[in-house]
Amino acid sequence: MSEVELKLALPVDCSPPLDQSGWSVDTDAPMGDRERILKQTADVRDRAEELLHGLLEAKSRIRSAPPLVGSADPYAQVTGQSAIDRAISSTRKMVETLRRAFDDASAELTEDDARLLVEAEDAA
Repeated sequence: MSEVELKLALPVDCSPPLDQSGWSVDTDAPMGDRERILKQTADVRDRAEELLHGLLEAKSRIRSAPPLVGSADPYAQVTGQSAIDRAISSTRKMVETLRRAFDDASAELTEDDARLLVEAEDAA
């Protein structure tokens, strides 16, 4: 059965509810806008950290592999920095920005807000 046929066969939409920005909404957690934004920021930060970890692993594999003939990085020849080094640098900046944004927003939470956020992160 194709995906289209499957969707037509289902009596109701089984996909998770989405907010206006396209993020899935946890309907079990009574979160306000600020808590939801903080949770989303934490989720994006976590994904960015995973990306950074993957880039660092890839760089390590690239550096440990024997060089291929004629495999010079044209980006590095022009800019002096390899494409993967540039991606790592950019991702590090993004992770740090997300950490600061999360920390700044978290500092303004009431105790109840912070408790709801911790409960939502634990449930995820």
